[in-house]
Amino acid sequence: LDLKELLTDILHAVTGIELLNVEPKGLIYVIEDDSLRLAAHMGLSEEVVAVHRDVDPRLALCMSTTRRGRNADELLFCRDPRRDCAYAATCANGLIKPHIIVPLRAHNETTGIMCLYPKGHAPFDIETSELMRTIANQIGIAVDNAKLYEKTRVLSLHDPLTGLPNRRFLSLEIERNFMKAQRYNTPLSVLMLDIDQFKTFNDMKGHIAGDALIVDIARIILKEVREADLAVRYGGEEFLVLLPEASFQQAFDIAERIRVSIAEKTPVTISIGVSSFASEMKDYSELINDADRALYQAKAFGRNRVEGVSRQMRLPID
Repeated sequence: LDLKELLTDILHAVTGIELLNVEPKGLIYVIEDDSLRLAAHMGLSEEVVAVHRDVDPRLALCMSTTRRGRNADELLFCRDPRRDCAYAATCANGLIKPHIIVPLRAHNETTGIMCLYPKGHAPFDIETSELMRTIANQIGIAVDNAKLYEKTRVLSLHDPLTGLPNRRFLSLEIERNFMKAQRYNTPLSVLMLDIDQFKTFNDMKGHIAGDALIVDIARIILKEVREADLAVRYGGEEFLVLLPEASFQQAFDIAERIRVSIAEKTPVTISIGVSSFASEMKDYSELINDADRALYQAKAFGRNRVEGVSRQMRLPID
């Protein structure tokens, strides 16, 4: 069900069918809305792959297969790319070779496009074309199933409101990072964030405004953290940020930056707890519990502040 692995296997299998008489190379596009995404390729140089990676769907001959109604499953033979395909005409001479365009169909829709390279100059005969269409329909269904699995997997690991990863995704990532910190004694920190007096805001402004606020805060958090960090909607008005390779002080500085930005850009404030990995920790739940305890301290000390618990220092940090 892994789409890239599936499509690569398909290319190897199809190009290996002697009856088709095609070169041991090819590519497969997945259609997403009205665009083409190059999802797999084999036997092509990097220069050729680069040309095919950013195809303009408005000019590409292969996209015409999605607009042919009853004949949408018919194969196309691009005999002279510079003449037959408007996109090929815009590319450097010789990089796009004659190819067979094979629509991949599922549920009366074109879900992808496979391009194969014939060994001869003639297109498939009737018998071979029928075989190729039968194979293409099976591939189309497999691609559609893999795309659905991919979409479902992404949705199951992400919060539908903010688009941030959820606690299920976090459990996978934090365990991996915790084991790395244990093995190599590398820094690892966690921020636990909670919107101050969110219930009061919800009661006054309504749940729609509350949802919009949560989305805004998620965006601010993403802007303030590093690319390697993982921001998660932990539940309700709570967020958690996993900071790989970040020391306690670095994490504290990031938390303060987030706190200031939210106070400046939204009508609410946020309290944040900071914790860092310590060698005596048995599992990642201790890292989260320390951050949660520090968050409780931030709330108890008046909200709109950052508090930290550092086991190395054995003291709460003001």
